[in-house]
Amino acid sequence: VVNDRNLKLQDGKKTVTDLDYIAYDKINNELAIFQLKWQQPVGIDNRARRSAGKNLVSQGNDWIDRVTRWLDTFGISELAQRAGIQVKPDAKVRLLVVARYNAHFSGYSDYDERATWVDWNHLMKVRLAKPSSSVSELCEALRTEVDKASTSYPGDSYALPLGNLAVILNPESEPAL
Repeated sequence: VVNDRNLKLQDGKKTVTDLDYIAYDKINNELAIFQLKWQQPVGIDNRARRSAGKNLVSQGNDWIDRVTRWLDTFGISELAQRAGIQVKPDAKVRLLVVARYNAHFSGYSDYDERATWVDWNHLMKVRLAKPSSSVSELCEALRTEVDKASTSYPGDSYALPLGNLAVILNPESEPAL
């Protein structure tokens, strides 16, 4: 069951945040709440990459905090009623921050772990590979793949020009002798 319209979470007349998409898995009693971040591609521009990473992480973390606090205050039953979805009271909630192009930027490690962070293509790849997975299984598969990729990545390198030479700095690796 889905609610594919933007749903504003309000506390009285004040809008706390919004939910871009909600999907309820009746069989596994799991509610997936999505925040879509439609940032532009940054290519190789380091300044744009840092800005996109900072904005994604700070805005995503803020959204996670606002949704979590709202759910703690009003509960899942109230959310379901506002979304027009019938859920069992003990439904498990999974938050997903879905970025258009990049969800993981090197140099940023303060992603709020209460949500699964993923880019659109990765989400589609994992979902199509395992179409009968529960929301929790999908989130776990996404996190596992990201963990594998991030542990195999050597980190950022920086090249500093020094006359006709370039000094390459990579603080997280050492050259093999």
